[in-house]
Amino acid sequence: MGVKKINGVEDFVNKFVRARGGDSTGLDAVGDIFGKSQSNPASSAQAIMDDWGGSGNGYYWIQTTGMANPAELWCDMGHSISGRGYMRFWWYGTWYTGDSYTEQQTDFVQQDQFGIADISTINKSVKHGRGRVPAGFNWTSVLIRGRHPGQSNTGNNHYVYWDNFNGVGADFKNAAQSGTSVSTVNGTRWVPTGKSTDYNNDNVLTAANNCDSFFYDDGIASYPSFGLDDDTGWHYTVFAAGYEAGDDGVDFVSGQHAVTGVNAGLCLLFK
Repeated sequence: MGVKKINGVEDFVNKFVRARGGDSTGLDAVGDIFGKSQSNPASSAQAIMDDWGGSGNGYYWIQTTGMANPAELWCDMGHSISGRGYMRFWWYGTWYTGDSYTEQQTDFVQQDQFGIADISTINKSVKHGRGRVPAGFNWTSVLIRGRHPGQSNTGNNHYVYWDNFNGVGADFKNAAQSGTSVSTVNGTRWVPTGKSTDYNNDNVLTAANNCDSFFYDDGIASYPSFGLDDDTGWHYTVFAAGYEAGDDGVDFVSGQHAVTGVNAGLCLLFK
């Protein structure tokens, strides 16, 4: 009786060979899957998803255009949107990485909120990373994840995402990648492509007069802050980081007037 060929094994092995760059054969390539080591970084989280699928949310070695060195970037690997890989470039808080740490007001850095152009220079373990999308990277989607005490369930990983940069989304893109200052009030609404379903302030995302104002400047503080909302007043806010009403911190899909640095979190990811 002959040995039956196992379908897919050859393709499986060849995929790992390609990940290695073709300089090894067979299962020897498995030990150096691209994105898993500093010496063999991936060009993006999506490249990992497309080639070998990744091993779930977590840190992967990435070096895109605009990054001087490979760095371990935290990646959302199909958790929020099936089949998609997103890379973190800005964050406050560490709840989404599995850390049980509760954010304190003193953890929020009162400096330029898009002040770091090269995310490979940011320590992945800091509580507040103020990075920008790497220069030259052609990103087509942004995923925003967060929590805020103004929500009914702050323990959930709520999210909103856009697959375009229409309307004031263009202002956001220029600020988040190039550090371009802007303050657009009641502009063209930037309609979210999708979102999680358990918000108690859903009108913040869906009302026709929201998501139409974006700012990134130092108009209300001594350092540039950013926010997407209904009028740059931080009331019906989609996401924001900076100073407001005597406090420094973040806001995320809430109807509150103020930000908070306590028990809150915000994470911006690009694809």
